[in-house]
Amino acid sequence: MDLYAEDLADYIYQENNVDKKRALLLEVEAEIKKLMGEQEKGSLDLRHIGAVQIEKIEDLVSTRSLILNRMFQATSQEIKRFEAVNELLNSLTKKMYHRMANLYRTLIDSSKDESFDDDYVIRGTLRYMFCGLESILELPEDSYYGSDFEYMMELICCCLLEECNGGLSEIEECSCNYSPQSTSDMTDEQLHCVDVWDDGVTWAEGHLRRPELEHVVVCHAVHDICTHKPYSIPDLLRLNDFWVEAHLVCQHIIDQNGKRYNPN
Repeated sequence: MDLYAEDLADYIYQENNVDKKRALLLEVEAEIKKLMGEQEKGSLDLRHIGAVQIEKIEDLVSTRSLILNRMFQATSQEIKRFEAVNELLNSLTKKMYHRMANLYRTLIDSSKDESFDDDYVIRGTLRYMFCGLESILELPEDSYYGSDFEYMMELICCCLLEECNGGLSEIEECSCNYSPQSTSDMTDEQLHCVDVWDDGVTWAEGHLRRPELEHVVVCHAVHDICTHKPYSIPDLLRLNDFWVEAHLVCQHIIDQNGKRYNPN
């Protein structure tokens, strides 16, 4: 089968035989590994891969995601795990914003270095990180799907998102600019450190819109993973290494004449 055919997606949508879809999945993953060359798990990189090959790999990874989404069984155990991952990511997102707010309050009450500090930015990120086998869950349905999840998660996370897209691996990201008018007794909302995306309306779009998931208010983080990144729903259920960070950035901005930036 031509893995680059324009009508391949139509075939995947129309094919109801699971064995045939699994066989196609294995063929797609084998072609990806062929394009990657003789690279071992744990050390994948794209430095020696040409632009044309990388484009083919990206197309095949998208095809892989489509196949897995069409194979998704939505068993009772998978639905429970989906609910748990959705709840976890929603909670982590809110923790990120709240930690940013507390970091902002610490900044407000701290002494400033007038010789350096021109401006401040409080940043928060939520990412999935692939750090080896422990970053991927082994689930009972693994044999049903047949995917080499470990290899593919490393490829997507470490190569396609980090190397090719300039580090766009963030699931959630937010920046808050410092205001001299802010006070440490302000609420998170007043400091603009709140999750405005998750307002109780589901983010179920694309393959996340299916009857078995209608009762779930899909959070923005899950939406980002399964809609804006080349992860399938089965991939999502196996992601097991989420990093949440909050950073205070102290900025010193100056030109050649010694003129410093004044944000006010």
